[in-house]
Amino acid sequence: MSTGQKLVNILDYIIKDKNTTPYLRSILRKIFIYASRGANLGDVLESTKLNWPDRMIISELQSYANFPGFSKQIRSIATDWLDEGIDLIIQMSKIMNTLCILALGSLIIFIAVSIGSIQQNMIQGMGM
Repeated sequence: MSTGQKLVNILDYIIKDKNTTPYLRSILRKIFIYASRGANLGDVLESTKLNWPDRMIISELQSYANFPGFSKQIRSIATDWLDEGIDLIIQMSKIMNTLCILALGSLIIFIAVSIGSIQQNMIQGMGM
């Protein structure tokens, strides 16, 4: 769309591309059906009832699609959405990192207690 091409042409090209995954191809075929009827991108994504790629982005696209110059703004919308996704991934990775450190610390404590218990049993078994 930022290339000046129509949505149906872009979708058709991506659907026919051999590198497109079957998952994406099945979604794009449904989108293509509604896009070929002449609806804007936001309405097309809403009509599929797939909530793909995201419910919030569909609502935003429905709002923006009717404004003049939408095809020029789509790149900034996509960049914002991508940045939000990256921020979410970073937050989740920090949480996972913290959980892994806690699990590793617990494992080290468990090993230390186990070794101490084994040593105590060995000392008692030797009669010291």
